[in-house]
Amino acid sequence: MRGIFKTPKQKLRTNEDYNARNKEVRRCFRNEKRRRAEKLAEEAKKAANLGKMKKLYNTTRLLAN
Repeated sequence: MRGIFKTPKQKLRTNEDYNARNKEVRRCFRNEKRRRAEKLAEEAKKAANLGKMKKLYNTTRLLAN
């Protein structure tokens, strides 16, 4: 990676941009993971109310892993 940047200022700016984008991607991933878990929990709740034990088992297994 030597020689890519002409000045230390360019390197600093690139690192700041990378860090900002990386933080945004991680935040989006966490939010998506949370939404998926909430959706699975809702499916498990519906399956429990309807007495669908196989669906309930599979959904809780997905939530646990």
